[in-house]
Amino acid sequence: MSNSRNLPLSERMDELLLERALFGLSDAEENELGEQRESNTARDYELAAASVALALAAERPQPLNDALRAKLEAGAKAYYAAAATASAAAPRAAPKLKLVPPEPAPRPSAFSYAGWVAAAAAAALAVIAWWPESQPLAPTVGQARAELLARANVTKVEAKGQEQFAPGTSGDIVWSNSEQTGFIRLVGAPVNDPKVQQYQLWIFDEAQEHPVDGGVFDVNSAGEVLIPIDAKLRVTKPTLFAITLEKPGGVVVSDRQRIAIVAPIS
Repeated sequence: MSNSRNLPLSERMDELLLERALFGLSDAEENELGEQRESNTARDYELAAASVALALAAERPQPLNDALRAKLEAGAKAYYAAAATASAAAPRAAPKLKLVPPEPAPRPSAFSYAGWVAAAAAAALAVIAWWPESQPLAPTVGQARAELLARANVTKVEAKGQEQFAPGTSGDIVWSNSEQTGFIRLVGAPVNDPKVQQYQLWIFDEAQEHPVDGGVFDVNSAGEVLIPIDAKLRVTKPTLFAITLEKPGGVVVSDRQRIAIVAPIS
C-alpha cells in the first residue's frame, strides 16, 4: 500500500494509477482512486507498463564470443579455487542458530520502481549499442559477391542495356551453378517507380522449357547497384540472362515485350 497520502491530489492520483498498473491496488486504494479508475490516464499507465514488459521479454541474450567466455571461465575457476583453499584452512566453529522472524519487505513505491525501470532500460540500451562491435558482422552484398567471384567454376558475363528501355546501362552477372546463387551488377540503369513497374531477372536454361524467374528488384538511385539473384527453380545449364520491365510484383511468364538488359553466355 502506498504511504503517500499527504501528496497533493494530482500527484496522489498519479501515484495510485502507476501503482495500479504495476502492482495492483487494495480495496481501500481502489476506493481512494474513485472516478479515475476508468479514465484515459489509467489506461495509459497500464499500456505503458505492458509495453515495458513486452520490450524486456522480447530481448534475447546474445552468445558470448570465445575470448570473453574464456576470460569469465578462468576468473570463475580462480575464485572458487581460492575460496576452497581458504575454507579448508579456516577452523570450523559450531554454528550458532538464532531464529528471528523475518520482517515483511515493504513494497517499493511506484515512482521508485519507475526510476529503476528507467535506469535498467538505459543500461540495456548501452549494452545493445556496444554489443554488435564485439560480434562478427554479416557480409555486405559487395563482399558476398567478391567472395563468390574468388571461387572456382563461377560464370561472369557482361550485361548491356537495350536502347529502348535502358540506354547506356552496363554491368555484369555473376552466377555459381554449384551453389545456385549469384549477383547482378548494373551501372546507369534507369530508376524505376515500383508502383508502376519493376525489373525482373530471367535465366534461360537448356533444361527448362521456360526461363527461370530470378527475382524482382528495383533501381532506387543512379550509379552502381548490386542485387542478389533469387532463382525460383534449380538452374542446370544457363545460356542467357535477361532483365525485363514488368508490372509491380513481377509475372510468372514474361511476354518479353520489354527486355531492358541482356547478358548472353557465349
